[in-house]
Amino acid sequence: DIVEHEAQAPDCLNIGWDAYETCSRCDYTTYAEKAALGHDIVNHEAKAPDCLNIGWDAYETCSRCDYTTYASKEPLGHKAGDAANCVGDQVCVSCQLVLTPATGHTYGEWIVDILPTTQAEGHRYTVCIVCEHRTEEALPMLPSSETEPPEVDTIEPETGPADTDSDPTEDENETKPPEPGESDTTPVISLPEVKWYAKLLGAVGLPGLVIITGVFLGSATAGITILIMQLTRKRRLLK
Repeated sequence: DIVEHEAQAPDCLNIGWDAYETCSRCDYTTYAEKAALGHDIVNHEAKAPDCLNIGWDAYETCSRCDYTTYASKEPLGHKAGDAANCVGDQVCVSCQLVLTPATGHTYGEWIVDILPTTQAEGHRYTVCIVCEHRTEEALPMLPSSETEPPEVDTIEPETGPADTDSDPTEDENETKPPEPGESDTTPVISLPEVKWYAKLLGAVGLPGLVIITGVFLGSATAGITILIMQLTRKRRLLK
């Protein structure tokens, strides 16, 4: 009685065979073994790990199966160089990646060593308190003169003819009797003039005389004052 058997292909590690027959009552068989194929080797180059990425040694793989000699290597991590300073970064000595940027200068207060004038610029400097780096700059000259005040237009007072119709009281203080010890600059009236004023006083009365005197002397008050003074003086002379 013939028994049929299916074929099995060999692989890298295991044997195989074609389809074959056997007999169930005897040891008859057409079986023929096929040797294992072995690996179909593919070689891979090594890659060194770096600060951030894994690496590996050279390894093999098989093109027909999952055979491999691959073994990964962990990243090395950064190796820090010198500490950062005012002008220099701290970098990794392996990959030159900047780990800590430069801090920049820390300057102290400005020191003015030359004061500016109206003829020359000044000068000042400052020093970094960490590395003593010095920076300096010029100071602008002072202005040659201070800002002048704006001009103000002056308006001269208008002049015109004297107002002869002004209030007589406005001129009260213009002419005053001389104080004791002061020179008498009052115009002198002669005796005939005194008699004429006396007649005029009887004709027109005191108000009229004041008005007439004001016309001649420019002020009624001043006129009557002068008149009274002169009349008093002549009266003393007549005695």
